[in-house]
Amino acid sequence: MAKNRQVAVLFLLAMLLLSAVPTSLIFAAEDNNEDQDENDEKQNTYAIEHRAQKMLEIANRTATRIEHLIEDVLANDSLIAALENASLLDDFEGNVTLFEDAKDLLLIASEAIESGYYQDAVKNITEAMKTFREVYRAIFRITAKRRIAALRTRVIARGLLVAMRRALAVSYTHLTLPTN
Repeated sequence: MAKNRQVAVLFLLAMLLLSAVPTSLIFAAEDNNEDQDENDEKQNTYAIEHRAQKMLEIANRTATRIEHLIEDVLANDSLIAALENASLLDDFEGNVTLFEDAKDLLLIASEAIESGYYQDAVKNITEAMKTFREVYRAIFRITAKRRIAALRTRVIARGLLVAMRRALAVSYTHLTLPTN
């Protein structure tokens, strides 16, 4: 669980760093030759298009992962009850709403890519990724203590089952069958 969280956090941070690099630093190559300029412009357009499509793909995968996290939290009735008792359910629901708004930005970015407005798409995707990062952090912070308590309860229950099985196994080994 911790390893998955670390991978997700590293992935989100890498995406944030990659999206923060100006496209002009990555793809800019200007030349005074007009034919070369036209060719460069086509290559830059292709590069920006490719970058926008890859960013959208990564953002959609990130959204799917966060959506699974939200579904897991919503499926855990004891966790929802704990959030409600701690008056954190409204915070959680607010973050879910923020997440949905960020997903809408991805839809707008997808439409922008289809229309050829790659710079606008990159801006929307970057904004969505920033929101995803904040939502993930907030949901993790809100649910962390409650999830650890739930995991402890499961570990204790598993330990009790193991202890009961051992006790039963020991009691059966002490039984001896009558020999003739």
